[in-house]
Parts: sequence; C-alpha cells; structure tokens
Amino acid sequence: MANESQNHPNVISTDNTLALPDRRGIGYVYYHSMLKNRGKIAQINGNTGEEESYDQLLMKCIRTAITMQLKGIRPGDFISICSPDALECFVAYIASLFIGAISASICEDMSVEENLYLLEQVNPKMIFVCKEAVELVEKVAERLAHDPIIVVFGATKNHTPFEDFLAKRCQEDQFRPREVANLDETAIVIFSSGTTGRPKGICHTHYSVLSTVTFFDRKENLQLAIFSTTYWSVFYTFAHKTLTNGFTRIVFSDLEVINPWSILKYRIDFTFFGWNDYMSFTRTEKPPFVDPSNLRELAIGGNSINMDQIAKLQSVFPDAFIHSTYGQTEVFQEIFTFPNSAASRSLAVRYPNSVGLPLAGFRYKVVDLDTEEILGPNRKGELRLRSACQTSGYYNHDSSEMFDSEGWLKTGDLVYYNEERCFFITGRIKESFKYLYHHISPVEIESVLMAHPSVGRAVVLGLPHETDDNHPFALVELLENKGNVKANDLVRYVDSRVEDQKRLRGGVKIVKRIPLTPTGKVNRFKLREMLKKQEI
Repeated sequence: MANESQNHPNVISTDNTLALPDRRGIGYVYYHSMLKNRGKIAQINGNTGEEESYDQLLMKCIRTAITMQLKGIRPGDFISICSPDALECFVAYIASLFIGAISASICEDMSVEENLYLLEQVNPKMIFVCKEAVELVEKVAERLAHDPIIVVFGATKNHTPFEDFLAKRCQEDQFRPREVANLDETAIVIFSSGTTGRPKGICHTHYSVLSTVTFFDRKENLQLAIFSTTYWSVFYTFAHKTLTNGFTRIVFSDLEVINPWSILKYRIDFTFFGWNDYMSFTRTEKPPFVDPSNLRELAIGGNSINMDQIAKLQSVFPDAFIHSTYGQTEVFQEIFTFPNSAASRSLAVRYPNSVGLPLAGFRYKVVDLDTEEILGPNRKGELRLRSACQTSGYYNHDSSEMFDSEGWLKTGDLVYYNEERCFFITGRIKESFKYLYHHISPVEIESVLMAHPSVGRAVVLGLPHETDDNHPFALVELLENKGNVKANDLVRYVDSRVEDQKRLRGGVKIVKRIPLTPTGKVNRFKLREMLKKQEI
C-alpha cells in the first residue's frame, strides 16, 4: 500500500496555488498585518457597541506581551484562557504569539474535573479568566502540580487584573515579535471536542496555521460575527481570517436564544452557526424593525442539518447565502465548504445537505473500512486527507492512530461524494454500531427523527442486546409547545421510513435535555457512560 494513493484515479487533488508560509511565524505575520491595517476597526463588542481599531489592538497586544515576559513567560511556555470570546481574549491570545508562548484554552462551562484533566496535560504558567469563572479556575489551579498566575478580565482582589497588563511600558517602542526558529514549532494546542472520548490536545504549528486559505481570495472589508468560547477551534480560525485580511470581527458573548435577532443591528458579511444558533431563528418571531438582509452569508456546521431545516432558515433569511460547511479541529481551516461564487451557490441550492466542495491545497480519498480500497463517486467510506494545514499530532499522546500507513489523516468520518464533487457526511465511525451483521450509522436515523415537526434534537445509540449486538435506541428533546407527541409515535414515525435494520428496536426516550460538549455537539461519550451505568 506504500504508494498506492500517489496517482490513483479516485484520489481528488486540488490545485495548490497557496503562497509559502512566512518563515518568521504567526506572531510576526499578525504584528505586521496590524501595522498595515492601522485606522481600520479590528473588533466590535456586539453586546455593548464598543469598538477597537487595529492601532489600539496592536498597542494592547504589545503591552500585554511585555507584561507576560516580565512575569516570567518564555517561549514554549503554555498560557490558557478561560472565557467566552471577548475583546480582551483576542489581546491575550495574540500577545502569547508575539512572545512564543503556546495557547491551550479551557472552557468556563465545563466542570472542575473536566478542566483539570485538560490543564494537567499542558501545565500552563498563566491563566486568563473572565470574572464569572474565577472560582472555577481557582479550584482547578489549586490541584495542579504548580501554581499558575491567574489574570482576571475585570476587577479582582486576590489575583492580577488584566488592566495591569495594559499599562504603558518603556520598552514598547522597541518591541518586536519573536521570530520562530522553525515553522514546525507548536503554536496552539486546541483540545478535541470530546464527543466520543476524553479530549486530547491537538497541536497546530506555525506552518499549519499559516498554510490556510484565509478567505477564498475575497479582498473586500468584511465584518465577521463570532459566537464562541476560546475553547472552540472557531475562535482561532476566525482570528486568523480577521487578522490576515484586516477584517472586523464582531464579538458576542453568546447568541440570545430568546432574542437572536438583536445581532442584526450590525451588517454581518459572514458568520458561522452551530445547531442551537440557527434553530433559534426558526423558533422565534422576527421583530418588525429587524432587517434580515443584514446577514449576507451563513455557514452551518457542527451537527447534521436536513433539507427541511435549511429551507426554513432560507425563508427567514431570503437574501443570504446559506450553506453547510465541514471541518475538524485537526485541520486549521474548513475541509469542505461552498465558496461564495455563482457556480458554487448553484450547487449549494441543488444539494442543500452537502457540506461543500474540495478546497485548494488538499488531497482527498474515501476508503473502504474493511479493504482499504480507494472508492469512487457515490460509495461510502472513511474520509482521509492530506494538507499543509493539518495537525502535527496530539500533545504528549501517541498519534500513530491518527494517520494511515501512507501518512494520510484519518478523519473518522463516513462520507461519499457525487459526480460534481459535492461531499456528504453520513456518520462517524466511532458513533456507528452493529445490529446483527449490519453497520448502523446513527446520523441516518437521526436525520429522519429531526424531520418530525415536534423534535428539537435527537441522538441515536446502540442499546446492547444479548443476541443482536445492539438495538437502535433514540433520545429525543421535543420543541417547546410540542409536548403532545409520545415515544411510541416517534418509533412508528421512524420505522415507517427506514430500512428494517434501522428500525428503533430499542425504543425512544423523551428527555428534557441531551448533554452537549462545549462546542454544541452531542456528548456521546457521556451518554454511553450513562447507558453503561443504566442512568438513562
């Protein structure tokens, strides 16, 4: 199998017209991009309207970087951020790159034990934290092997306020960002979402970050709306798009589920929504004063979306380009998406459940799980890929299982593509289970359940069975005011629409809340643990 993929007719290779990464590293690139874009607005607090220019951002980053150095942070040291995205988070992150520190953020919505598990992997010397999460970080820090410096975004009595980092420094006029010795240096560690197992630190180097397509050659001054925590890979990828293009990022602490329409007081040229975000627009009535045309382009990812849901969303935003996209933390950009061109938009309309087209700088293959045969169009298998922007491996964990014998990244996702090279996701290998001799992909059953007008969220698991391996079993959240439907109604609804082996032999259980990861994905790892303990 050594060179089988080299010239195989079913390997999809795209033109690689990307410029070589700047050998001086991410901090150098961001520093000089901010100098170039002085006078432009870098970021806006979407909740308060506060604006920050690239001049102001650069000065804050320089002062923060100098203060970090004065407090003992050196190249290769880890820093962490625990906060919803905010203007200050951007400063702390960029400053770490200026001095060669490595960012590895945790999540304010996770427990002490979960965050402790993450930070024990990287041992940060400094943690930046929002006021609301100080107590959480204190409890984590006291159980670490060392004593990290805690820096608080806001007033604090017991720790260092971030405001101290922004004080004028005599060294700032002479400050220059560190130039890396090698682009293979790790720059960022992003923890995996933990949907199917314990999170691991995924390493991105200066080379993988700087090898990305920053925004499909779109040069106009865009405003990007951001809804994420610093724990999520979207924070880092959107930061890169913003800084390298001189765009403006509009930062919201969260999308108000009760009133999501409030974000449209701004012009939003591009945004990314997860499941909770886009569904909130279809569930709430549009206020009369809101202009939906303020939203120009919406990419959807994180969970599967069916054609009915896309149609509903398109009716809410008739002028917007709405499409799915697909990525993984292991790759520092989208893996598939629909670029904003006439031909691409036409395909997105024709295939609304496709996650997009191949992108420049990638090689793709779809592989049969049993035989390793490289498959052609309309045949399902595992997606594997090669690109310059993919991870270098896990941090302090064996990474051999991430790659096949030829060095291709194994995504763990089951896919197929059609004759027009539109790709479709059909499930995750680790989420699949067997019923008798059949491999069951939960996504296929979940998509049927999600088409029911009363269903808000659904997850399908394999319920262990003594003779049949597993029986398909579903947990379902109902939409508000749709509580009249019964579990048996949903079983009959699915069983009449799927093949025999996919029938819900394990039944349906209606629950108030299905546990999610911080990135908004169903936490199947936690659900399987609950299933083992008979807590479901």
